[in-house]
Amino acid sequence: MALPNFQQIWQKNWSARSVLSSAGVLFIALVSYKFMASFTASPSLEETKVVEVQPAQRQTIATTARFIGTLRANHSTTLVAKETGTLKVLLTAGKWVKKGTLIAKIDNPDIEKTYELSLAFEKIAQEQYNRLATLQKLGTSSKSALDEKKNAWITAQKSLTEAKIALDKIYFYAPFDSTIGVFKAREGAQIKKDDPVVSLYDMASLIVEFDIPPSSLPKSQNPQVQINNKDYPLTHVQRMLDEETHMCPAYVDYS
Repeated sequence: MALPNFQQIWQKNWSARSVLSSAGVLFIALVSYKFMASFTASPSLEETKVVEVQPAQRQTIATTARFIGTLRANHSTTLVAKETGTLKVLLTAGKWVKKGTLIAKIDNPDIEKTYELSLAFEKIAQEQYNRLATLQKLGTSSKSALDEKKNAWITAQKSLTEAKIALDKIYFYAPFDSTIGVFKAREGAQIKKDDPVVSLYDMASLIVEFDIPPSSLPKSQNPQVQINNKDYPLTHVQRMLDEETHMCPAYVDYS
């Protein structure tokens, strides 16, 4: 009797059962949401950032590189011995001299003695020719004798010229206005032929030489080089690698 009554009551309260079921589902959903939310960190508020805006402007962007250079005279030369002998220094290093100034010499007694004898023989031969030419005009000497003295004088002149050339080889003259460098041999040293003796430099015109790696070759039309805080135009750069240094040689006129 109790079971049928329960079924009747359950059937009569179907709408109530639906409401209870929906409430149960909603309750379970809320509990699950709260449970999951407890494991989820709340997002932090983003910090406000202040940005400074700079208007863009067109300008040249320069790239720089540092190199070690060598200061040299644009015009220089080294005097080389053309004869053997003992070095005699006449002017000291560092002195400025004009073109043609005698700087040093090589003491070679044989060459100097040969020149003195050739000079004396040439003078004697000339005097003999002139005296015989006077006699020939007076009719007291033959033309053949005069021609003989003339030939002797010519031979003496040739010998003197050769002796003068040999003598000039033992003297060192400044080939241009320049400053004397340090002598490469001391005073009184024995000098051999082709030995370097002294260098001379024209300090009025200087250049700075340096090497540039291929990766740093200038790409601008008028590259500038700064030396001692002063700008100079790049005078020349070789855009081919040097076989020894594997760099590109360059130089700047520096004055």
